[in-house]
Amino acid sequence: MRRNARFLLGLLIVAGLHGTLLGDPCTAEEGPSARSLAAERDHLLWHAETLDGRVVASHGGDHPFNPASVVKVATSLEALDRLGPGYRWRTDVGVTGEWDRAKGEIGGALVITGRGDPDFQAENLMLIARALNEMGVRRVRGGLVVRGDLSVGWEHGEDGRLADPAARMREMGQRVRAALDPRRWDHTKRAVWEAMAVRRGWDRTPPPRIVVTGSTTFATSAPVRPVLRHLSNPLPVVLRRFTVYSNNDIVRIAEPVGAAGVERWLGVHLAAAPGELSLETASGEGTNRLTPRLVVRLLRLARSEAARHGLALADVLPVAGCDPGPLTHALPRVTAGAVVGKTGTLITTDGGVAVIAGVAAGAGEGGLVFCVAAPGTNGHTQRWRAAEQRWLLDLLAARGGAADGPCPAELPFSDSDARIERAR
Repeated sequence: MRRNARFLLGLLIVAGLHGTLLGDPCTAEEGPSARSLAAERDHLLWHAETLDGRVVASHGGDHPFNPASVVKVATSLEALDRLGPGYRWRTDVGVTGEWDRAKGEIGGALVITGRGDPDFQAENLMLIARALNEMGVRRVRGGLVVRGDLSVGWEHGEDGRLADPAARMREMGQRVRAALDPRRWDHTKRAVWEAMAVRRGWDRTPPPRIVVTGSTTFATSAPVRPVLRHLSNPLPVVLRRFTVYSNNDIVRIAEPVGAAGVERWLGVHLAAAPGELSLETASGEGTNRLTPRLVVRLLRLARSEAARHGLALADVLPVAGCDPGPLTHALPRVTAGAVVGKTGTLITTDGGVAVIAGVAAGAGEGGLVFCVAAPGTNGHTQRWRAAEQRWLLDLLAARGGAADGPCPAELPFSDSDARIERAR
C-alpha cells in the first residue's frame, strides 16, 4: 500500500511539474490545466508491466481497441517464425531465344520471375542491369515477360493495390522497364542510382542500361534459360525497413497466410480469450482489435522471439530518437535509444486512434513493457501523441527516469545486403 501511494504521489508531482521541467511547448501557466490533464488521462487506455511481468499501471487494460499499425509487430513475428532469420526472397532472371554475344543482344525475351520479394525496388533492378551488362548483355529484342509474384516499388498497402491482376502486372512491367533503362529515368531514379553508386564505390557514369524492345507479356511458352538470381536482404532487415517507416506494404510478407493466418498464430502465442483479438489486415489498416494487455504480451513475445533467433528487438523494430519515422516523431522528448517499439495511427477508421507500444529502458526501477492508446482521436493525432508522451514520461520519471540505450546501425537500403548470383 505504501509503495502504491508513493507511486501515485510521484505521478501527480511529475504531472504538475512536467510542463516546466520537460519543456512542453507552453509554459506551466499556459499549458494544460490539471483538469484537462486529468480528462486526457481518463480518455487514454494503458497497460504497463515490468520486464519480469509485474503490472505497474493499467487503465482499461482489457478493453479491446484498434491497435492500427501495431499489428505490424504481429505480422513480423509470424514471418520470422515461419521463414527464419536467414530467409531471402529470390527473383529469377532468364532469357529466351538466341544470345548474340558479339552484339550483346538477346534475340528473345527478358523474363523476370518474382517469388514474393516484398521489398524489390528500382535499385534492385539496377543491380540486375549492372550484372547483365557485366555479362555482355546490352539489348533485348524480344520484349519483356513478367510473371510470378512480382512487386516493384511501393503500392501503399491493400488500399493502393490495383485490384485487377492483369492491370497490376502491366504496371509492374512498366516499372521494370523504367528501372532498367536510364533513358526512362526520372529525377528520383537518377538520384537513387547516384546515391547507390556512391554507397558502393562505383563510377556513376555510365549507369547500367538494358534496352528492351518489344511488348510486355505475362507468360511464355518458350524455353527459359536461367541467367541470374537476385536474393533480397535477409528477413530481419526487410522487417526493420517495413516497421521503421510503418509501411503498409508489409501485407506482402503475410500473403502466404493472410491476416487470418497471422491472427491464428497470434491467438495461439498470446493465449487470447474470445473477443480480445481479431485482425482484418496484416498491416493495421481497417478494423482490427487487441487489448492493451495483449499488446504488452505481444511486445514481450517479440523480445523472446527475437532472442530465440539470435536477434535484438531493435533488429526488427524501430528505436525512438535513433531511427527515422513515426516512433521518433511520437516521442521527441524521450531519451534517444530508450524505447524500442511501434506506433499505430488511424485518422478516420473507428473514429481515429493513436497508439504507442514498446519496451522502455529504465534508469531507476528497471525497464517497462507498455502500451498507451487514444481511441476516438477524431483526427487530433498530435494532441493525443503529446498526451501519450506525457503519460510515458511521467511513468518513467516516477520509477527513476529513462535510461540511455544504444542506437542500431543506420537503416539499410533495399539493396544493402542484396545478392546477385549467376545461374548455374
